[in-house]
Amino acid sequence: MRTALVCLPWLDTNVPPAGLGALSAYVRAMDPRLEVDLLPEHVEAGVRIGFSLYRLIRSHPFLGEQVYAALVYPDKRPALVERWRGWIRQTIGSEHATAFAETVGEDEKAWDLSLDRLLSELDEHLDGLVDRVRGRYQLVGLTTSFHQLFANVMLSRRLKEADPAIRIVFGGALITGRAGPPLLEEYPDIDFIVQGEGEVPFLALLQQLALGSQPVPEIPGILSRQNFHRYPQGVATSEIDDISKLPPPDYSAFEAQADTHALEWRIWLQSSRGCWWDRSACTGDSKDRCYFCNLNQRQHFSEKAPDQVAGEISHMVERYKNPNISIIDLTIRHRGIGHLAQAIKGLGKELRFQCDARVEFDSAEILSLYEAGLALLNVGIEGFSTAYLSRIGKGTTTIQNLAVLKTCAELEVATAYNLLVGFPGSTSAEVEETEQSIRWYALAYQPPASIFEFNLTLGSTVELHSDAFGIARIRNHAGYRPFLPDDTMSRLVLPFLEWDYRPEGAPADWEPVRRAYRDWLEFHREFRHEKAEGKSDLPKPLYYQDGGTFIEILDRRHGIRRITLTGVWRELYLYCLQIRTVEQVRARFAASFPTTDTAEIIRACVAERLMFCEDSRCLALAPAVRPDIAARRIRSAASRRKAAPV
Repeated sequence: MRTALVCLPWLDTNVPPAGLGALSAYVRAMDPRLEVDLLPEHVEAGVRIGFSLYRLIRSHPFLGEQVYAALVYPDKRPALVERWRGWIRQTIGSEHATAFAETVGEDEKAWDLSLDRLLSELDEHLDGLVDRVRGRYQLVGLTTSFHQLFANVMLSRRLKEADPAIRIVFGGALITGRAGPPLLEEYPDIDFIVQGEGEVPFLALLQQLALGSQPVPEIPGILSRQNFHRYPQGVATSEIDDISKLPPPDYSAFEAQADTHALEWRIWLQSSRGCWWDRSACTGDSKDRCYFCNLNQRQHFSEKAPDQVAGEISHMVERYKNPNISIIDLTIRHRGIGHLAQAIKGLGKELRFQCDARVEFDSAEILSLYEAGLALLNVGIEGFSTAYLSRIGKGTTTIQNLAVLKTCAELEVATAYNLLVGFPGSTSAEVEETEQSIRWYALAYQPPASIFEFNLTLGSTVELHSDAFGIARIRNHAGYRPFLPDDTMSRLVLPFLEWDYRPEGAPADWEPVRRAYRDWLEFHREFRHEKAEGKSDLPKPLYYQDGGTFIEILDRRHGIRRITLTGVWRELYLYCLQIRTVEQVRARFAASFPTTDTAEIIRACVAERLMFCEDSRCLALAPAVRPDIAARRIRSAASRRKAAPV
């Protein structure tokens, strides 16, 4: 029984297929009789069409799907031509598309030829892949998680034409729940769909097929041609209770491709599965999570012990001779971050890693990760209005978001995050608060990677409780319509949806925030340009330096200002470089400065946009001028906190 796990476009070519790497390692560990090969074909496709063009297409999900859909539905190719021309008009003006713009020029005939070449290369790649697979493998597993649906449909069709006996299994995040059954109904070349976590059901399926079972008995987590009519909402999923028992993923096939094509890549590892913020499985309330998100497919959160995570990092770094790591948890654990960081730091390796996190952790925990090698924090910000953050179910506040961004700025840890706008029911007051928070406070810190309009996704809280959010008539997103036949569009359940607003659901106008975002980007572009041209030697747009008896704050956000704080003003500002309550501030300085009104100092600093206050909590906004200064201050504050009597 030989199985090929295939990754087609549009996963990033610099990224290993983590799910397939974990799946192949698990199957081999549990049943060595089963041969499983991982085929990172997204890299091969990138080589064929050029990595720069590949990256541009993958940043536009509907375009990536439409390119392959033109192979599945050739009569829809004229719609792709029009979309391709429109996409090029938008793309050639982008600073990220200079090389591509020079290649295609400004002639629409050249644009059409570039599309012909693209389709020809992808077509030939699929044919070559079929030749390599048929006769060698009895089963092919395909992942859909990265906008690979129609690439997989086309490959399945050609594999079945070449070898009708081959079995095709789909899996991945895009076909969970009720998206699965219509897919089996529509595309007869698909034999099975794995829904939810893949290890246990996929192994059971392989073992049954290896035994020659006909038909295959029902397996939890597996949709088949025999049972999908009975499960219109999808099948019950299966998950591993204790993920510490899982072997590390196998990326050897991807590593060979990366070495061949000189690709810089990071090792993807999980320290946990699920999302600890998503309590919906425990409470039975599907609103106990972020309302816009459908990423968590697990019922229960499970994490590995810190020492195990560090051991796996050490093993993988040595195995692949690569010190760059991505911890790909949906969100990193909310307890024991310091222990995890110490375990990683204790390896004695000069690592660079990134991870995803919510903002509920403090500056000492960020420092511990930084000292272990944290280089990039993917952090769930989403907004700068606490009322809006509550509306979207985020469970965080503006002051928490600013505190994380400030700590990362002073430790020079890069941040990647998004702003979500246009959520149903959002108000003009929330828009105004967001705009002010950006222009007055957040402007000093790294801007978001993107600002994105609210998207309705299958299985999200908003989709499940549409009436409560003022939306109606939910259907597949119109972005699919140009490249799918009408009857297919009506039958499939696709991951991205559109809707109509009821009067109570229509959001406020978010254009002021979009303008603020564009100004934010431009401000940082100008700041970097001035430094590169030698016109400025300022290390940050906003920072402080402690002179011992005074603090100098330099503020470049709106012009250039230098502010000097002395005496109690200096001490209070230093004390508030982490979030403090007004009562804590008053108590801290009551004995030393009995005649000083600390509330008046806070009000003055807020008026100068040097501090931010929210619900009786305050935060000094200026980062330290250098990471080592910030590290000493954060470490000292943490030590005092530990030493304080309970």
